[in-house]
Amino acid sequence: MAGAYHELKKLHYLKLIKECAQSGKDNRTWCSENGIAYSSFMRWQAQLRDEAAERVMERQAIVPVRIAPPEDDSDFPAEASLEKIQIRKGELSVVLPSTLSQHMFWKL
Repeated sequence: MAGAYHELKKLHYLKLIKECAQSGKDNRTWCSENGIAYSSFMRWQAQLRDEAAERVMERQAIVPVRIAPPEDDSDFPAEASLEKIQIRKGELSVVLPSTLSQHMFWKL
């Protein structure tokens, strides 16, 4: 029963957080105007953010990479293709310099 109550409270605060965000007001002002304890609001916001981050991290997976020959790109000379790393998935494209240091990556 305690689990069900916690889930209801979580849904309630999620609704409040969305309403606050849509109001355009800062959290403290919105909480004051709506009779919400600011400390409770911030605690639930942090807890819900942490839970969402955990769900995102659980979904991470190793993605297979296929090395493709450089495409003919009239905007860049042939040797320029060696100076960049391009990652594509569907319509998404990310271009990085090939000199990117491993220290530039966020370590988990």
